[in-house]
Amino acid sequence: MREAERGVMIYQLRELIRVDEDTGNLFWLPRSEAYFKPSATRTTTHNSNNWNAQFAGKQALNCPDASGHLTGRILNKLHYAHRVVFALVNGFWPTQEIDHINGNPADNKPENLRDVSHAVNHRNRATPKSNTSGVVGVSYNKRLSKWAAHIGVDGKYKHLGFFDTIDKAAAARSHAASFFEFHENHGR
Repeated sequence: MREAERGVMIYQLRELIRVDEDTGNLFWLPRSEAYFKPSATRTTTHNSNNWNAQFAGKQALNCPDASGHLTGRILNKLHYAHRVVFALVNGFWPTQEIDHINGNPADNKPENLRDVSHAVNHRNRATPKSNTSGVVGVSYNKRLSKWAAHIGVDGKYKHLGFFDTIDKAAAARSHAASFFEFHENHGR
């Protein structure tokens, strides 16, 4: 559970936000006066009515961060939309990382989210932009004029061998990914 999540109970989330389970989008619910304080010139009723007129029914937590995850503020604390969707649908905050199964960090449909460890989350990564072979875990060794296959498991690099063709190196990498229970979408 993240620090911001400790301050928001699930029952509060359900008072503030609703999730469209078909799309994974979040929407602000009307807020009662209990969530507002009076100011020198405005009553709690006035502040509540103003907030509801401006935000109730509108999409919530829909600002993308640098990695494409949707974020926003709930009760003045930053929250990730995927974690809020998971909490609303499951009735508890995720205990680990949320993996977007299809690799799209803005797709928060409940069936696309799973609560997994960091290691498992990394077994469902896209091919890095720096990859030049087009196959995750395969690179060309110019000195040997061979294709090298490798895999990272639990923070450790494992060399799988050198091969004459990219297809043989890719097959070795695919076999290792299956053996170490990488997600089928890994390397997409």
